[in-house]
Amino acid sequence: MRGEDQMRRELLTRVTISLFVWTALAGGAQEGPPDDYLFSEVIDVRLVNVEVWVTDAKGTPVSGLSAADFEILEDGRPVEISYFAEIRESVPVAPTPAVDAREVPPAPQIAVPPDPSHLVVYFDELHLSPAGRRRAIKDLSNFLVDRKVPSERVLILSQDRDLRTEATFGSTWGELDATLERVAKALPRGGGREAQKRLAIRNLQDTWKWAREVAASRPGSDAGEAICDLFVPRAVPEVEIYAAESRERIAVTLDHLGSTAAFLTGVPGVKTLIYVSDALERAPGTDLIKFVSDLCPVNTNTPMFLLSDELSQEFRRLTRHANANRVTIYSLQASGLAGNFLIGAEQAGLESPGILGSFDVALRMSEREGLSTLAAETGGRTIFNTNNFEDDFRQIALEMSSYYSLAYEPPHRGDEREHEIEVRVKSKNLRARHRRGYRDKNPDVRMTERLQGAVYLGLVDNPLDVRLGAGTVSGGAKGGMIFPLHILLPADKIVFLPQDEGVVAQLSVQVSTRNTQDQKGIFDHRAYRINWKTASDQELVSLAVDLEVPPGVHLVAVGVRDDATRETSFVSTTVEVHGVAPASGAG
Repeated sequence: MRGEDQMRRELLTRVTISLFVWTALAGGAQEGPPDDYLFSEVIDVRLVNVEVWVTDAKGTPVSGLSAADFEILEDGRPVEISYFAEIRESVPVAPTPAVDAREVPPAPQIAVPPDPSHLVVYFDELHLSPAGRRRAIKDLSNFLVDRKVPSERVLILSQDRDLRTEATFGSTWGELDATLERVAKALPRGGGREAQKRLAIRNLQDTWKWAREVAASRPGSDAGEAICDLFVPRAVPEVEIYAAESRERIAVTLDHLGSTAAFLTGVPGVKTLIYVSDALERAPGTDLIKFVSDLCPVNTNTPMFLLSDELSQEFRRLTRHANANRVTIYSLQASGLAGNFLIGAEQAGLESPGILGSFDVALRMSEREGLSTLAAETGGRTIFNTNNFEDDFRQIALEMSSYYSLAYEPPHRGDEREHEIEVRVKSKNLRARHRRGYRDKNPDVRMTERLQGAVYLGLVDNPLDVRLGAGTVSGGAKGGMIFPLHILLPADKIVFLPQDEGVVAQLSVQVSTRNTQDQKGIFDHRAYRINWKTASDQELVSLAVDLEVPPGVHLVAVGVRDDATRETSFVSTTVEVHGVAPASGAG
């Protein structure tokens, strides 16, 4: 018979913690608690950064402008430019002094040095064919060989129903090249977007053919009207089925893009996201409505064709979210120069060539509407009508390192509302491209998004000198294992303020985990009040959070905020939990 200690060891787990070693993205820490507690309010100054690309009437980039050449409006009201810099090849350039000797107000402070730009390549497998993927990767590989963007600043993601990290920041050139080769050869993981569209068209054609045959068997009535009376009621459900299935697939893509924008918030500087897809509809089914309406014009205004507009709000939320996190999207249509959608036998039963041409135009517009929205709203560009993307990639690299950087202090703090941005260049001959708005976020939401950067990318920013430890693990009530996570930080790194019960510090803690196998995780948030009399007697403040996780390897990220100063640390670790089940029939 086994002893009690032996049985206890079998029921417990072995926990291995491997701390990631990362360079802090930001420094600075608070001094220890002062003798005189004079803190009375929290100062949380945030700036809205706006990258601006200026061109002349011919589309040629324009350099040499100063802050006086720009005006920023938020929600239609002018705001003061707090910071300004012209960035050329990732280096700030001081504006050329004006020839006019008249007294002018001092220019806003030049932000030096600029944060490095990062490139994210995003393959949307739900809307991308293998041929389009290979076409884009061929030119992307050649572009990366030119090393216009440092390899350690490139992130490669792919998405079907799940979001996958193919290559993370910090990769070498060899690793990026191997990643692209592997992605190019991967089996299709998409949702059959094109096949679904062809099936809908085929069903509409079969329905049209059936309606013609039935109408022809009913003499004495207007043939055209009789056909449409039979055709339209059966065509509408076909359009609605296609639209519903497409909306569900598009919603998955928008959700994953939103998650990407969230965890990129902890990455400094401009984030350029190249969204690679064959199509992205904003109002799926509009091209099919055009197809039906061209066959039966008398029914073009029927209320049966009013489709849901819910995706428009989803697109808006995503782009405002991306803008708040300085993510600029370039939409690349990987299908390139494609011929007519309906060819050969698929045109059977349609006696009017004009219907085919009209549908093809409507199809192309529908496919590109979502792509255009992502780019236009975030300050990026669209790449359409080409089978060669090398020049576009080089232009993107140039725009990542050459732009005007403006910033202003918004007249609100975390109101969680959407705000419009307009940047005007005072010369009428110049055009400015920039993000069009953003959603203001409260401190807790900003903290959660930066925490996602820690759990997905291992980003560390640790001014509070937070360290992590583990306690003894035991079985959980839900079938997992209870993992006691200990969060340690020096008492002299946090600020204590007078409260009714004495002098205390208030800390906000958020914890996020991700299972490396199934990508699932948990999120927890806690608030702690630390009494100075207790904290002053110890070198470290210890905060405990019990996490129930299944056996396996987990990524764990922790955010700790000193609520008095808003100083926040983000740290991450890997946790390997080995569960040991009790032996059957053990005595």
